[in-house]
Amino acid sequence: MEIAASHLPRMFSLPAVWGLLLLTAMCGCMEPKKPDHNKPGGPPPSSSETLKAGEITIGIDVTMEPVLHQLVDGFEQDNPKAKLNTVYEPELDLVRAFLADSLRLVIMSRELRPSEIAPLRQAALRPSATLIGRDAVVAVIHPENGQDSLTMEQLGRLMRGEARTWRDIGGDNDDPVVLVFDAPKSSTVRMMQEQFMKAGQQLPSNAYQTLDQDKVIDYVAQNKRAVGFIGYSFVSDRDDAKVEARLAKVNLARLDAADTSDVSGYFIRPYQNEIALGRYPLTRPIYVVSRERFQGLGTGFVVYAAGELGQRIFLKAGLVPEFMPPRLVVLPDKED
Repeated sequence: MEIAASHLPRMFSLPAVWGLLLLTAMCGCMEPKKPDHNKPGGPPPSSSETLKAGEITIGIDVTMEPVLHQLVDGFEQDNPKAKLNTVYEPELDLVRAFLADSLRLVIMSRELRPSEIAPLRQAALRPSATLIGRDAVVAVIHPENGQDSLTMEQLGRLMRGEARTWRDIGGDNDDPVVLVFDAPKSSTVRMMQEQFMKAGQQLPSNAYQTLDQDKVIDYVAQNKRAVGFIGYSFVSDRDDAKVEARLAKVNLARLDAADTSDVSGYFIRPYQNEIALGRYPLTRPIYVVSRERFQGLGTGFVVYAAGELGQRIFLKAGLVPEFMPPRLVVLPDKED
C-alpha cells in the first residue's frame, strides 16, 4: 500500500517514517534484557528468580525474631514458589555477612553507616533501606521489685556506672543493681550505649550478658535486683502462648514518657499506642536493607513487608507499622 506524504504529520518525513518502522521491527526481534549474573547483587546463573518465586537467604535481627518470623511465613504462604532461608543473628554479625555478600537482604534496627556503604559503592552497588515499622527496647524487672518505674536519667547513670545500688536511683535499699543483656553484638546493647554513653565507653562491671533474650528473662525472674533489656517484639504479641509465659515471669518497667508537657512525672509501659505516638523513649525503627540490584525475590519481600498484608502482621503482633493499614467502618443506612 502506498502512503501519501500529505497524510503524514508535519514533524515526520517519509524516509524518517520508514526508518522508524524498520527500528520497531528490529526491536521486536530482540530478547528482553536479562539481569547480569556476573554483577554483585545479581541472581545466580540459570536463575528463574522473580518477585514471587525463587530461593534466597536473608538475615534478621535475632531480637525481632518472633514477629519477623510471622512476616516471613506470611510471605511464603502468599507466594508458594518462594523460599526465604532465614538467618537469625545479632546485628553486628548480620552487617558483616551483608557486606561480605553472604546475605542479600537484612532486617535490623538501623540503616547502614557511611563507612559500611563505601565498599558497596566501590563494587557498583547502591544498597537501599526501607522503613517498615517500629519496635522498642524494654526493661524487665522482677515482679517483687517495688521500684517498677525508671527515668531516662536513672537509666543513663546505671549505664555509665555512676549509679550502682537501688538507693542511688531512688530505691529503699543498698542492694546492687545488676544489668543484664542478651549478647555483646546485639542491637539492644548498641542502642543503649548510643543512647546513654560516649563513643567507645564500655559497659560497667555490674553489666552481664547472656546468650539470648529468654535467658535474660530467666535471670531477672530469679534475681529481684536485676534489670534486663530485651527487644519489645519478644513480648509484644499477647496472643502468643510463649509471650504470655515470658510475661508471667517478669514485669515490664515503666519509663518516663518522652512528652510530659501535660503531666509531670508521667511513666508509661511500652505499649503499642505509646510507641505509635512517639511517647515511649526507647523506640527504635525496623529497616529492610537490601543490596539486590534487580527485581528479584528480595525486592518482592520488601514490597510485601511494606504493603498492606505485611503491615497488618506488625499491627496484630503489637508493633507499629510504618504505613498504617486502612480500616473500613461500614455504617448502617439511616433509618427513617
